[in-house]
Amino acid sequence: KQQTGLLELAKSQSIFEGNLTIAMSEITQIAARTLNVARSGIWFYNQDQSELYCAYLYPNSSDSSPKTEITLQRSQCSAYFEAINAQRVISASNAHTDECTQQLSAFYLQKNAMIALLTVPIHFKGQILGVISLEDSQTRDWAIEEQNFTSYLAQMTSLALEARDRKQA
Repeated sequence: KQQTGLLELAKSQSIFEGNLTIAMSEITQIAARTLNVARSGIWFYNQDQSELYCAYLYPNSSDSSPKTEITLQRSQCSAYFEAINAQRVISASNAHTDECTQQLSAFYLQKNAMIALLTVPIHFKGQILGVISLEDSQTRDWAIEEQNFTSYLAQMTSLALEARDRKQA
């Protein structure tokens, strides 16, 4: 299933033509469908890295529509921000109790009925620009294959950003 998802992304015109909105939609949909998670999202830092804003959040259910307009403030969840900048992957089977993600519990996870969280940084031009985040509504031990697949999705997001910049130039 993961190989099929990767092949589908490798053939995506939107990623290589720099159509970032369509690329983010494709990446998040493939993530949710392939790994069977409740939600998948692409989040970017603001200019001073004081917040992460949701560029695209895909809910893997027919009763919800994609969302944006969600932000996480560094002041509310500093441990999460520090973990993003220090680690390659944040793999929380129960994000309410994980030391890196527990600050998200009261104002984000509980509000959205999410328990497990897998976060992979998006590297672009030598910096961490944001994250790919997968959320699930039950506890989940994230397999190394799922973490690797999500890392590949972060790389595909970087390729889409690079193509967008080339197109703008």
